Amino acid sequence: MLVEVGNNPLFTTFELAYLRDGALRAIRKELDRLQQLGALGLIKTADDVGPRCIHEGRKILTWRGIELLAEYWGTSIDVMQRLHPWPQKKDVKGMGHVEYATRWASKTGMHQHLTREFALALLGGARRVSNGRGEVRIRIDTTIASRIVFKIEQSAGEASVSLVAPDARAQAEFWRCGWVDGQRMPPHLLDRHALLIEVDRGTVPLTRLAQRLDRYAAIWRSLERQKPALVWVIDGSPFREKQILDMMREQNIHGWTATIERLVLPQEDTWWLIHPPVNPSRPDCMVELRWNTVGGMAPWRCVWMSTDETGYQPFLGKEPWRGSVPSNAKQCAR
Repeated sequence: MLVEVGNNPLFTTFELAYLRDGALRAIRKELDRLQQLGALGLIKTADDVGPRCIHEGRKILTWRGIELLAEYWGTSIDVMQRLHPWPQKKDVKGMGHVEYATRWASKTGMHQHLTREFALALLGGARRVSNGRGEVRIRIDTTIASRIVFKIEQSAGEASVSLVAPDARAQAEFWRCGWVDGQRMPPHLLDRHALLIEVDRGTVPLTRLAQRLDRYAAIWRSLERQKPALVWVIDGSPFREKQILDMMREQNIHGWTATIERLVLPQEDTWWLIHPPVNPSRPDCMVELRWNTVGGMAPWRCVWMSTDETGYQPFLGKEPWRGSVPSNAKQCAR
């Protein structure tokens, strides 16, 4: 759980618990664990983070939590501060402990806020569309830029080191279920993908985006066994989206794009009622994320553009949940 707090900073305790499981009983257990971690001084509420309206009451690791993980991993604090992707700083005014830094959130707070909303929408939406016919299972690895370091071969046998850091990373699995004589058969895996998520708010020049895609192109072949997909969430115009799609096609990068305008549904839209969250594997009471928690985004619809196809497509081109099977699962709103 400490690792998840570090990988997903500025989440609320409920959102951290929801990453683990969507069932009400499991969430209550995770909330108890998080409360215990807070009582031990391993996590805390982030302070001095702006804008406060979107970061108030959100959690980060304390210096005790960081030192405990460093000891568990068998490394030193200095090495962890230098090599680990988590933002860290030394508290020079205090005891000199290494703390989880949040200064970056004052500058890129809205960007990280949008990244967090999309990650939760991806997870919560997957639990909404899953049914007795097919399931989508999402695991959020991190919502903070996690560096992928790679080597670039140069002339005369020399090499240099470069890196690329997606805004978030996740894993997606698609499962198909079958029914025989009214009995649900064990699901079987259809496909899985590693998702590298980028959020574009239109503030980065296209030249810098092109450089970023050059770095992705340099590592794309090495990631093929994970079936990677570069996912762009674009807070901008369709023209900006087309430019990003064209650049990905030029680099032979398999990618998907959607604008915020297409992703967001009004709170009164019937889609939210038609797709309540269920768990086909067990009849537990499932928890529903609030509309504003996900920014109103419903990504599991035909609103995506792909580098391989034309026209709007379902996300990753798959909809294993198509078809209705009666479910006795209960739903709980939150």
